[in-house]
Amino acid sequence: MRCLRRDLTGLQLAPTAQAWLEGRITREHVRVLVAAANPRIRHLVADEQDQLIDAVANKRFDVWRSEVTQR
Repeated sequence: MRCLRRDLTGLQLAPTAQAWLEGRITREHVRVLVAAANPRIRHLVADEQDQLIDAVANKRFDVWRSEVTQR
């Protein structure tokens, strides 16, 4: 858990951390977002994270993960 917190802070994913703390997303959702935030597209993931988090409520995890990883 400490590694994920550190990753979230360093990757500018504060809304992701907040959603996780609130129970709106799971650890697996967080891992997908952290993995997607590679240096090349980190700014895009950071900019779109609110929409990506909102989409969790309406999609199965596998569908959501596929959409995130295909960015």
